[in-house]
Parts: sequence; C-alpha cells; structure tokens
Amino acid sequence: MIKLNELLNHQEIMHYISQIKKDCKEQINIIKGDKAANGTGLLIRGMNSFNLSEIGSKEVRKDRRPKDTEQHIDYIVEEFRAEFYPDVPSRRKSVFCFVDKSLAVQQYGYPYFIFIPDGAKYFQSIKTSDLTQSIIPMAIHRVFKEIAGEDTESMLSGLERKTKLDNIKVEAYNAIVNRTNEHPLYHRAKIFLNEYFKNSINSLKEISIRDSENEIVIDCDYYYYISETDSYLIRELRK
Repeated sequence: MIKLNELLNHQEIMHYISQIKKDCKEQINIIKGDKAANGTGLLIRGMNSFNLSEIGSKEVRKDRRPKDTEQHIDYIVEEFRAEFYPDVPSRRKSVFCFVDKSLAVQQYGYPYFIFIPDGAKYFQSIKTSDLTQSIIPMAIHRVFKEIAGEDTESMLSGLERKTKLDNIKVEAYNAIVNRTNEHPLYHRAKIFLNEYFKNSINSLKEISIRDSENEIVIDCDYYYYISETDSYLIRELRK
C-alpha cells in the first residue's frame, strides 16, 4: 500500500501508468488522437495536494453534500434530476472537473489531470458554466421564499425548525413541478431546470471536442490523477 503524500519510485509510477492505460481506454484513445479541440483531451480537477502523491487513484464519495449550494436548493435540483433526467449523473455521487486549468484552480485547489475508467456517465450543461453560480439557485430560492413567507431566513438557520423546513422544501418542489400555472416564479424555475439538464453533452468524446469551459459532472466509482507539475507522465500515457 502506497502512503499518501509519499514519493513514489519508478516501478510504482509505471504501475499506475499501466493501470490508467488498462482502465481508461476511451480517454487514452482521445489523448492519443488529434480530435480534441484543445489538443489534449485532458480533464483537469483542482484538489488539495496536501495528502496526494504525484500520481495515484482516489475513490469518489457517494454521499457528497454541496459545498457552495444551500441544502434546499440542492434538494430541489436533485429531486428534479431524479424524476425527469434519471440518466444524468447525480451531483451527490460524482466528481467534478474542467478542461480549463484556470477554472479548476480558481474553484478547487491545485491542478491535477484526472483519468476516468471506462463506463462512466458524463454530464456537461451547454448553457450553464457552473450550477452554483447560475440563475438556477436564485430562481429556486425565490420559490422557496414565496412558499415559506417572511420567516424564510430564520427557518434556514434554526435547527429546531428542521421538520418545517423539510416540509417547505417538498412543497416548493411540488410547486415547481406541478403548479407552474399558479405563479410565474414556479414556471421560471422549472424552465431554468429543464434548460440546464436537457441542453447537455453526455459523452467524453463530445466534451473533449467541444472544449467548453463549463463544469463536467462524472459518475464513476474512482479515478486516477496526475499532478500537473508532473505532466511529463502524460507522455508515458501517449506511448
């Protein structure tokens, strides 16, 4: 077992290179080809490098909770996805990355190239670069506030009101899905959610060719990573 943050010897590094070539054939074929718009076909993820070696693998959490999204917004987005777009990867069980280094570093940490095993599910919204920074959270929050009334903020911060808050989340979701004719806020939120999920790319090949700055959501059990400072290892993958 290789310890985290431990310098690896050549044999250990080549073991990972071999595993990446074996498990990530689709991505390796893209990297070796010339069809990727950015000339690489590489996916980049910002991560905290403190506990990571220069190359390795990492399991994907399947109980992820939003870092920058309020819980009632995450609830409605996830419920909407599960009901209407079940083939789209769940944000709670996925890994996030970009094809743009600056965005990965800006939002998450040090840049690492990541390699995804074959069989993963991909999602990249065509119109929305980052869900948390889009108009969708505001549209959902306005519905939530309309349902909750003036007491919204106190309910969001009061743990003793969790049951009431959960009921309001369900009611807000029902309003967005089934009561769009009652209020323009409900109608707008549903439109924005549909646009986000429906107008999307769902294959690694298309994502690589398009070379969009929008975030990429990937449903997989694990992934491999290589530090951007050790990019010479990419040459080994192209052999």
